[in-house]
Amino acid sequence: MAINQIKNLSSAIYRSSAQQLPLKNYVRIMVAGPGGSGKSVFANHLGRYLGIKVSHIDQAMFNGNILRAQNDILKDVLSITAQDSWVLDGSLPWKTNEQLTVRAQLIIILLPNRITCFFRICRRILKYRHHSRPSQSEGHVEKLTWRYIRFMLLRRSWGKEYLSLYNNHPDQAILLRSSHAANQWLQQNGYPPVKKPYVE
Repeated sequence: MAINQIKNLSSAIYRSSAQQLPLKNYVRIMVAGPGGSGKSVFANHLGRYLGIKVSHIDQAMFNGNILRAQNDILKDVLSITAQDSWVLDGSLPWKTNEQLTVRAQLIIILLPNRITCFFRICRRILKYRHHSRPSQSEGHVEKLTWRYIRFMLLRRSWGKEYLSLYNNHPDQAILLRSSHAANQWLQQNGYPPVKKPYVE
C-alpha cells in the first residue's frame, strides 16, 4: 500500500504479510512511532504479557537534559538488539533504523493523528513537569517549546518516516493508526487491551 493511500485512511490495522505466527512466538519486537503515539505504554504492556524485558531508546539518548553523542546512543541501542529477546520502545531520529530493524522479528508502528499525539505530549509534560518520565533517563525533564510545537503541528512531513518504515518492511511491520486499533490488534492476538490512556 502506497504512502499516499495510507495517510488518508482513518483508524485501522494495516499489515502485509507480517505476523504469520502467534504473537507469543516473537521475541524481538520493535515499537516505533512519533512522540505521543503511546509507544512506551504499549511496549510495557507487550513486555509484561509476553514476559520479555522492555528497553526504552529515550533512556539511551540523554544524559540528564544533554543529548548524548550519536555514536554513543547507537552503541547502547545496538547492544540491546544484539540480545536474544527484547521489546524495544522507540526508534532513532537518524537514518540508522535499518541497523535496528534487521534484528527485529516484528515492527509495530503506532501512528495516531498529530493532534492526538500533541495533546498526549502536553498531558505528560504537565504530569512530569518536575521529574523524569519512567521511560526517560534520570534527570531528563521534557519541555514544550515553540520549536517543538511548530514541529508537531506545522511540519508537512510529520509521520512520513513511519509510513516509510512500514512500506520498507512489508514482512515485519504492522501499522496501528489509533489506540482503538492497537487494542483491537491485542485482542485479536488473545491479549487484554491497554486499559489506561495511551500516555505515561
